[in-house]
Amino acid sequence: LKFLFKKSFLFFSTGNVGVSNLIKMGISRSKVRDFPFFVDLNFFKPNVDNRKFNSTIFSSGRLDIAHKGYEIAFKALYHFKISSGDSFDYLIAGTGSDESIIRKLGLSLNLADNVTFLGWCEPDQILNYYQNCRIFLHSSHFDPFPNAVLEAMACGCLVIASSAAGSAMDRIEHGVNGFIFEDGSVEELTKYLIWALSPKNNQKIFEMGIAARQTALSYPAILGVNLLKKLIS
Repeated sequence: LKFLFKKSFLFFSTGNVGVSNLIKMGISRSKVRDFPFFVDLNFFKPNVDNRKFNSTIFSSGRLDIAHKGYEIAFKALYHFKISSGDSFDYLIAGTGSDESIIRKLGLSLNLADNVTFLGWCEPDQILNYYQNCRIFLHSSHFDPFPNAVLEAMACGCLVIASSAAGSAMDRIEHGVNGFIFEDGSVEELTKYLIWALSPKNNQKIFEMGIAARQTALSYPAILGVNLLKKLIS
């Protein structure tokens, strides 16, 4: 690494968290450039006709508990269910080796009627779920810069993400365009779920979705194109 640090002209990193960590590793700040992921803002966009209240929560990603933290999501939803008694639907897109474990966890927490495993989904299917859910939930224990958070924000979702998700830390202004909970905190996540699944907060959530979309619009792919052109020249 020291050899690379010395000999390389520039280092690209993904988001502010990545930039900070590269500097801590010993790379000169002058050699580091923030080059975040970009999403297709013409494809990932809100459904403007969908403003009615619904209690649908959506997650997407590999079914890997150690990585994606589904046990935190399930435990928080269990606490929400026993405290409020309100109905909800939790849709999970993705496949992975821990599917049977996650299903058993859902059964043990009496969530089987609330959770639907969608399996592998194509982009147009994922878009439909983004556009029609109330909450996009991302409970990862580690995720350098998950694209799913960026896609959901571009679709105007209320994103609730853990502090271990780099793109959430980079793009979410807590309480303005989404919520960030401390990684592993069931109690904190439960609090945000209770708030977000209350019909009385529907207008506020709609406004936060608009703010999320505006944040996404600040990161068009042309930014990356222009940065590369500038560095190459």
